[in-house]
Amino acid sequence: MRNGWWLMVVLASCRTFPPLDLKSLPTAKDHPAAEYVVLLDESSTSYVPEGPDGAPQAITTSRWRAKILQPTVLPPLRAWYSLTFNRVESMRGRIVKPGGTEEPLDDSK
Repeated sequence: MRNGWWLMVVLASCRTFPPLDLKSLPTAKDHPAAEYVVLLDESSTSYVPEGPDGAPQAITTSRWRAKILQPTVLPPLRAWYSLTFNRVESMRGRIVKPGGTEEPLDDSK
């Protein structure tokens, strides 16, 4: 893959993905020894005094975006949470191919 593959995972409840300008992103020439480049890694937490079941909630939204520079090597994708204290409300991701076409990730995997 000359331009590399894009992988964007959003562990959040957002409805749409932001558009990507593929031409402005780093290439394998920019990072010759790298398998992928992390472009975004952020988390935010909001607090709701009374959630749907009446109890207080802390809602954490995590976003992670990487450009795959070597298509045979994929970074691990994980959602960290405690079964005792946490629940994954939603999880979405997409693959943006070099031509710009998008393919949703199968979150069951």
